[in-house]
Amino acid sequence: MKDKNQKHFLDDTVKRAKIENAHREAENIYNYNKWKDNHEKMVDHELKKMQHKDHKVIKAVLIGILLALIIEIVYILIINDPQTLSIAFKEIKQHLNEIWIIIINLTIAK
Repeated sequence: MKDKNQKHFLDDTVKRAKIENAHREAENIYNYNKWKDNHEKMVDHELKKMQHKDHKVIKAVLIGILLALIIEIVYILIINDPQTLSIAFKEIKQHLNEIWIIIINLTIAK
């Protein structure tokens, strides 16, 4: 009788250990999946932040170029020489074409 009870006790112990191991394994899988989801969200967030910074840099460069063009126009208007004015507007047109090409290249690259 003792052997039967002892075997039954061992079977219950083994079953409990298997259940606990399965529970631990399920918990580990759940935690890994949760970590993986959080990691993917964090990576996506960082990529969006980097893209947003890139746009800020592009805007700052374009604003700087436009300010330089405005200063050039004002300087020419102060001189008020028609020949110089036409040359300046040709240069401004050329600069605007260059800016447009830069904008197109930056947007196509992304």
